[in-house]
Amino acid sequence: MPHAPPLRIEGTLLRSESGSDRGLICEALAAAPINGPFVDRERLMPEFCIELLAQSAAAGQGFLARLEQREEGGGMLAALDRFSWHRRVEPGDILRVRAQTELTFGPVLVLTGSISQGDDLLAEGRLKIRHGNDMLPAPAAPQALFPADAASSLLDYLRTKALRGIRQQDNGEIVSGTFHFSADFAGFQGHFPGRPILPAIVQCAAVRVLLEQVLGGELLPSEMAGLKWQRPILPDETVVIEAVLAGQDDLPAVTFTLAGPGGRCSSGTALLLRNG
Repeated sequence: MPHAPPLRIEGTLLRSESGSDRGLICEALAAAPINGPFVDRERLMPEFCIELLAQSAAAGQGFLARLEQREEGGGMLAALDRFSWHRRVEPGDILRVRAQTELTFGPVLVLTGSISQGDDLLAEGRLKIRHGNDMLPAPAAPQALFPADAASSLLDYLRTKALRGIRQQDNGEIVSGTFHFSADFAGFQGHFPGRPILPAIVQCAAVRVLLEQVLGGELLPSEMAGLKWQRPILPDETVVIEAVLAGQDDLPAVTFTLAGPGGRCSSGTALLLRNG
């Protein structure tokens, strides 16, 4: 897998097979982490589910590549057609992940998957994963090791260090936020080691953190759709998020874009829930 601690999710691959008529089918079992970068204030960040599905598929593909004695070639999230959360995942939950290829076109793999606990469906979605390393930056100097047990919360970093400014327009319906991702951010450690990029889910989480500062309280994603990651965010890059709000106070909807000096990074829509 193209991941290392603290960003790599530990689990067990239960099944991985492929065929010309059905593509990749894999199942994995993982315990939701009880500490580390995905945990914040003793709760698991919801975006963890997207990463878990993507990493489970990567493990399945890597396993088959090893069996066939070929190089896997890496890959990264390219789009999220839709993703729904049905129940909050808690630290320590034992999760079963199922993923299956719908189709492949060029370097892009279209994948559907689900995350469950026992008979309860917790989350499900449809992702696009781009194979190859053509979008990764040139190899960089080795990163300093960042112990997994000392990894700070990704959300806490976004709130207390990365967010540099907020601006509101049109009676608060348009919100802009500036974020700076320093090279020593733990989110870069373990994500494509040697060629670090910001995890795609951190872009999603940054939108939620920005809106929590404006609307108050905790906001949880209920559904995301039409999300495209056009390019990765690199160490020491500053990006601006623009979010357009709609919907009701207790069920806000948002259309958002992230852009930096190198152009647009991502865009999409989300339906949020107020927690408490």
